[in-house]
Amino acid sequence: MLSTKKFIRKFGGILLINHLYQYLGLAKRAHYLFVGEELISKASKNKISLIIIAEDASTRFVSELQQNLHNNPRIIKYKTKRELGSLIEREEVNAIGISNCNMAKAIYDTIQKGDANE
Repeated sequence: MLSTKKFIRKFGGILLINHLYQYLGLAKRAHYLFVGEELISKASKNKISLIIIAEDASTRFVSELQQNLHNNPRIIKYKTKRELGSLIEREEVNAIGISNCNMAKAIYDTIQKGDANE
């Protein structure tokens, strides 16, 4: 039998990815999740609390997004477009925006916990 600390070291990353997947799924169903042009539109209206950008996102998309940011949402870089897209059941995604501040905080905290464990 594994101790709690060994279990978390061995399976903690899987559990955190599962939590992230669940939070993003809930945000998607609640219409708090935005991608693409809709994300840029919401960002220009100060409606986005968290932005998760793929590390290999296109520079054109990132510069267009930065031009439309008027408030200061939290911005996190996350792996690749393919891995980011798989979290919301799409093929590839440059960035994901979350509009609800409580959901954004939960997702941000989950990603930060994952970074601390790696």
